[in-house]
Amino acid sequence: MKNLSAKVLVLGDQGVGKTSLVMRYSRKIFVETSTPTIGAAYFEAIEEVGDQKLKLKIWDTAGQERFKSMIPMYYRNSKAALIVFDITDSDSFVAAQKWATELHQHIEDKLILFLIGNKSDLGRSRKVKQSEANAYAEMIGGHFREVSAYSNEGISEMFLDLCVKLLHEKLNSRRNTIGQVTTWPTNDSLVSSQYPPIEFKENEAEKNTCCFTFT
Repeated sequence: MKNLSAKVLVLGDQGVGKTSLVMRYSRKIFVETSTPTIGAAYFEAIEEVGDQKLKLKIWDTAGQERFKSMIPMYYRNSKAALIVFDITDSDSFVAAQKWATELHQHIEDKLILFLIGNKSDLGRSRKVKQSEANAYAEMIGGHFREVSAYSNEGISEMFLDLCVKLLHEKLNSRRNTIGQVTTWPTNDSLVSSQYPPIEFKENEAEKNTCCFTFT
């Protein structure tokens, strides 16, 4: 089988542990403190699923407010996105909703979305309930996972799950989705009123460039 590659975005506010999460997976190390990302940092990792190898081209984007205007340039050709928040910081969960809304305002193609609650090792200091995060993820058509970049809990399993979904989506990418419209619910108390409802439509024809490439 030919090898596949897929572009994966990592989004979320500063300090939620995006870089630590990606480095734990791609380099098998934990970096407790790191210099804030400027623009975006690029990582690669290869996951084997059965007899298929999938290269993840991971873009770890900056979470600082002054860099947010730059982030949309990295959305192009993305096949999946990880929106990360800190389970001990409720503000970061509210911000994750904003990241999700902005993402879908810029991307019309079908996207695999994971809502990631980082720092599960600090469960005693939890400020975001699992049920609340899971309900929001389901509402936006995503998948919720809790992980710990510090302890490595759930990291490998989450990325393997992502790769399985990416490969499954590739196998089913030729299904006819012309005219399909996806609407995010707007009357749920989990969604902050400052984030307007969004609606996006699948492209009416496949684009020449796809997020999957054969190598």
